[in-house]
Amino acid sequence: GERLAMAAEALVYGRRAEGAAVSGPTLASCHRADGGASIRFDFDKEVLGSEHVVVRPTATSLLEVLTGPRDAFCLQPMQRCKADANRSWAWSAKTASLCQPGEREWFCPAGLGFDHDPSALRRTGLTDVVPLSPKNILLAFSPPGDELWRRYWSPVDISQTGPLQVTANLSQIHGPILAVRFAWSSAGRGEEAWRRYDGAPLHIGVSVPWPLATPIAASGGLPANPFLARFIDGRCNCIPPQRC
Repeated sequence: GERLAMAAEALVYGRRAEGAAVSGPTLASCHRADGGASIRFDFDKEVLGSEHVVVRPTATSLLEVLTGPRDAFCLQPMQRCKADANRSWAWSAKTASLCQPGEREWFCPAGLGFDHDPSALRRTGLTDVVPLSPKNILLAFSPPGDELWRRYWSPVDISQTGPLQVTANLSQIHGPILAVRFAWSSAGRGEEAWRRYDGAPLHIGVSVPWPLATPIAASGGLPANPFLARFIDGRCNCIPPQRC
């Protein structure tokens, strides 16, 4: 809330403190460098004012790269009932039937994968959804660690290489880079929710930013904004509304 208020005061009402950042580091562009041995991330100078990017020591960089397959890229993995699921298990006597947890499958809705097309979602909606809630509301679940959308993402080390630049070391990565993400994953630690359907605990979460203690931040303390981008022709290609 405080970060939104700061941004609104500066960008909407024109009351920006001289040199102050209106947001944490926001990705402007990235590209392969050093003969493919690294990726350089450049951040937007406008939002940082006179501040600069810093890399703070943390247990993990929160920066990951995808080396394949393309199917492992998904803005929001979800669950649905399998086509042959037994749907006799009722939420209640007055609502539509559901499938039990063991009869659900993970999938990436059309339009949310590597070939992301926002216009397709606006035209058709999530047409490949098999509803699992009584009101046909699809729930987003936090995939287990061995699922496709986590298994092929590899963490990389980062270092500050300029006032507005961070570099990722790819020396331990083999194969082409298909995508990159920072602080972008399923529900982070401390952000999980537990709900019970028929008495069975289910781990539910959505793709959310991680807690504020991110390793990349503005020198004034604001944490970097999460980002997710495809890698095309050696450069980042962000998913709208992100721009890079």
